[in-house]
Amino acid sequence: MSKQTINIILIIVVSFVLGYSVSFIGDNTFQAGWDAAEERLAEFGLVLEENMEISTVNGLVQEITDNKITLEIEALEILADSSLNTRVIEITDNTIFYRLVEKDSEVFEKEMEEFDKKTQEGLEMVDFDFPEPFIKEEITLAEIEVGQWVSAIAGENIKDIKQFEVLEISIQ
Repeated sequence: MSKQTINIILIIVVSFVLGYSVSFIGDNTFQAGWDAAEERLAEFGLVLEENMEISTVNGLVQEITDNKITLEIEALEILADSSLNTRVIEITDNTIFYRLVEKDSEVFEKEMEEFDKKTQEGLEMVDFDFPEPFIKEEITLAEIEVGQWVSAIAGENIKDIKQFEVLEISIQ
């Protein structure tokens, strides 16, 4: 077990004990302990903000059947429902597929220099895009295989949704 995993487990245990102890002073409920643990984990950045929207997931392709791809993703937050670690993404006629190809380093460096120059001139980032280190090459669904790492972008908040339609899928 990694040191980071042990630290996270320790934080969870301490948070629950702290929450349970606090519950004797106030509400004597499991929920009070859970809320205290969640608040403590949020302080460490291990819990997403309640109203934070998620529209992108990254994961390993487990299965491809017809117009659906099953992904195994890393948990979006530590206390999330573990059943959401498996997502089913639905492909529509409008879904676009890309392969991300690394840009030539000299080209990317030049774009970064231009970006730095614009920011130093005081231009707002809404006036220009951040340079991407990759070029998107359009591909087909047939080029996606089990075992590949993909990113999927949906047109809605998918934070707590197990199956959803995607606008874009890219393999890395």
